[in-house]
Amino acid sequence: LRDSNIINDGADMMPEPVRRTVMITLPTDSLILNGMLNKDCMDISFTEASFPFYVDPFPGCNNAETVFYVRLPENFDETLLTVYHGGNSGMMKNPAHMPEMVFEMYEGFEHLGRSTFESGAACDEKEDTEDMFYKIDTTLPYAGKGSLNMMHGKRGTLFKRIPVPVRNFRLRAWFWDSGAVAAAHFISPDYKTCAEAGSVTLIGDGTSVGTYTLSHATEYCVGQPWDTSAVPRTNAWHRYEIVSNEQEGMSIMIDGAVVKQGDAIELDKVLLSAGYGVRAMIHEGLVMSHAIWDEISVLLDSGISSDTVMDTKPVAWSPRTWELVDVGKIVPPPRYSHSAATYEQQLYVFGGERSGYSFNDMWVFNFEGESWSPMRLKSNTIPPARFDHSAVILEHPKGSGEHKMVIYGGRSGHVFLDDMWAFSFKNSTWEHLAGPGILSPGLRFGHSAVVSESGLMYIFGGYTGAGFSNEFFACNVTQLVCRDITQSCEEVAGSTGVPNSLAPRYAHTMYADNEVLFLYGGSNLENSDGFSAVYKYSIEQCLWEELDSVLPEGRYEHTMAVMNNYLVVHGGHQDGNITGDVFMFPIG
Repeated sequence: LRDSNIINDGADMMPEPVRRTVMITLPTDSLILNGMLNKDCMDISFTEASFPFYVDPFPGCNNAETVFYVRLPENFDETLLTVYHGGNSGMMKNPAHMPEMVFEMYEGFEHLGRSTFESGAACDEKEDTEDMFYKIDTTLPYAGKGSLNMMHGKRGTLFKRIPVPVRNFRLRAWFWDSGAVAAAHFISPDYKTCAEAGSVTLIGDGTSVGTYTLSHATEYCVGQPWDTSAVPRTNAWHRYEIVSNEQEGMSIMIDGAVVKQGDAIELDKVLLSAGYGVRAMIHEGLVMSHAIWDEISVLLDSGISSDTVMDTKPVAWSPRTWELVDVGKIVPPPRYSHSAATYEQQLYVFGGERSGYSFNDMWVFNFEGESWSPMRLKSNTIPPARFDHSAVILEHPKGSGEHKMVIYGGRSGHVFLDDMWAFSFKNSTWEHLAGPGILSPGLRFGHSAVVSESGLMYIFGGYTGAGFSNEFFACNVTQLVCRDITQSCEEVAGSTGVPNSLAPRYAHTMYADNEVLFLYGGSNLENSDGFSAVYKYSIEQCLWEELDSVLPEGRYEHTMAVMNNYLVVHGGHQDGNITGDVFMFPIG
């Protein structure tokens, strides 16, 4: 690891960051052929700790020279890097595939409808860009599901800054050319000056590569000043690379071929331009084309090199296995559709149903002692038997420091319920908070409920007397008041209601993380196999968002928990069948 990544232009300059990323080449074609890897190359791990990695889509998996980039911890000896492989079709993908952790900057446009790039002026000056000059969709991705589509007839710029400017880097992007006679679509790491023509600010000097038909109509161009690269334009994906190194200078490459060289440059942001001329020249025809970008990354020069890795170990990349717990002979009677909530290393199970019989007993599982015990109540006041209800843990009243488990709704046989009860962990007693007809969510079962940091209890969906529901409520348990926020939050300007895609459902799950809610799964008559989309609700903005996800078929009556910033889903019904598999979804 070289210790030379310091800019010596002045004493006040900050040292360049060194992200210890190593490039490794593996013959994944032979590994797959020999049953040592699955065909997506995702059942792989670098060390038992599973360092963050990225599979380069070029040349990609199932190739004699598949490229992996691996982020190494500080002080880790790269000569000790060991590769663990799978080869079992039942293994899930390694969640350590995290390009955002590997590169100094990465954008693969997988979150449809949003990007980490910002729209703005071509340089650091103020200018209003045209509305809707780009979109992120599934038009023609190079890798994954999404790509950045610079739209026909529009002019604009996108940029993404990096925290500390660097001179030792590799900027790479994949570019698809529409082949238009007039076009100006390019990428730059160092645009700093602009010129003005009337009210329009035009891009000025900087290192760049792309299409610029004012210089050459049938070949890709490099700048500045603009000149031909001698690489012919084609309607296909092309790989742009700009590499800078203090010792070796700067090189611009197209599809691996060097087309321009010069002195080392400084990258402070990645800029994408669509439809702009340079200096004071306005050429309106330049906007009459479109282009697509994908897989944009900035890799810092760590000074680490690695030979092709050939020594691999046939073990699972992560030791996630099930183990049957010996809990002794004292266990709850079998049941389903009960509630389960954890508090201070114990699991509290209430209610449930079996063979037409509804329960209202409570059982406690001690994680440390790995044993069950029936809850010994200190009062005869208990909730009526029920199942398909909800249960949450909250401080009640807020600020009192006493946590309670609050249950709501459910059903008992064919009777729908709408009452609310609170169990005091401190006193081992139940308190009847609200009787029939008091709370606005009304009679319902199969709904979900979570508690935010503010102490509000959020209830979504379920089945009511009117059928399946996608109603959404925010309840203050202390005041016993629930607000219907299905359409919007009146106090939040610009808030939106439950989107149409979030259809009425029951038997789904929700999770609250700080001031954000996540919702997954569920079912109704129109989608009896279950829903597969994941939704995010921002409490402060009162906004719903469907997240970009690649999940198995929809499911319902499953369980969901959170582990290491992942939603972990287990079991439930999938396509009408009971399943026991587990999958994870990252929530950041």
